[in-house]
Amino acid sequence: MKATDLFVKSLENEGVKYIFALPGEENLDLLNSIKDSNIKLILTRHEQGAGFMAATYGRLTGMPGVCLSTLGPGATNLTTPAAYAQLGGMPMIIITGQKPIKKSKQGRFQILDIVELMKPITKYSRQLVNGNNIPSVIRNAFRLAMEERPGAVHLELPEDIAIEDCTETIFDVDRFLNTVFKKNHSKTLSRIYRLIKYKNNREFIYGEIDLLAFHKMIEKAEPKEGAIFYDLGSGAGKAVFSAALYFDFNRCVGIELMDVLYKKSLVSLSKAHAILKSSAFVGDVYEQKLSKISFVKHDFLTYDFSDADIIYLAATCLSEQTLGNLINKISMTKRGTRVMIATKKIDHDAFELVYDNVELMGWGLCHFRIYRRV
Repeated sequence: MKATDLFVKSLENEGVKYIFALPGEENLDLLNSIKDSNIKLILTRHEQGAGFMAATYGRLTGMPGVCLSTLGPGATNLTTPAAYAQLGGMPMIIITGQKPIKKSKQGRFQILDIVELMKPITKYSRQLVNGNNIPSVIRNAFRLAMEERPGAVHLELPEDIAIEDCTETIFDVDRFLNTVFKKNHSKTLSRIYRLIKYKNNREFIYGEIDLLAFHKMIEKAEPKEGAIFYDLGSGAGKAVFSAALYFDFNRCVGIELMDVLYKKSLVSLSKAHAILKSSAFVGDVYEQKLSKISFVKHDFLTYDFSDADIIYLAATCLSEQTLGNLINKISMTKRGTRVMIATKKIDHDAFELVYDNVELMGWGLCHFRIYRRV
């Protein structure tokens, strides 16, 4: 298989539907492969336009936007969109062309070291030097672009590598984990940002949350197989989804009193099932995981969660009185129960602090603490 055909198949495997581009001679083989694929090539008048379109696509969908340019000045025009995506936490893949690297009749004409140029303003920058490495390099590029904190990744495809004969080895990709909310979540919820002030006047942004951010946090609570997870004030259910999909909990329960958020969590669960039925990238294992999820419309102050092994509490909006009453109730849970709390402290003899740190999450810096019921 031709290297560019393998390149495009790898992009399709990652779910790429559009490439925003102002291509050149060095991209001709790649363009021919795109022509025979299901990916739509959207031509722009300037490379910066292609770059900003890709970055904005990533920002709005949560899936990396892809842009393409030729070598030299065409590639340097993508530095500004790369910095824009990197600073804004937008997943983006930048593909640039290059003259042949093994032998070139044109000498050094228009050749710049774009890989080194891109390194300070991207999460990762690499030149492809072997066609057989294309699937693994592209899988790694998309993984890095989407992992916390999302950003730009650059790949350079030289002309001679583009025409190599390669062995087809496409990697399986599970696109489900971050698409349920990124595609279907309410803009009103996903774009809300609140400014939180600590008593020491430190400020940080608390807002859009993704599954990977919760995964990092829950992992620090050391969940055991078959444990029970509760989210008190679950909102639209992101922590519950993350707990169920990434770990082997027996039950994951979201408790939410607000009717509008409770209904949104049910809609998200319904859409999750629909995505599973229509996706070729996931199997029965996720249906089993989704079956562990339940949402309850109830006041968590009067709900019985005494069987909890791990409790998540986003205490940002709770008054001191409400938080105090809730902590008293949590203190009645079994010994060993872990309580994860964002932004606030627990001051109670029944709890021992086991983790205390400011974490860089998808929405910014946030102070997390984990307590153990003693």
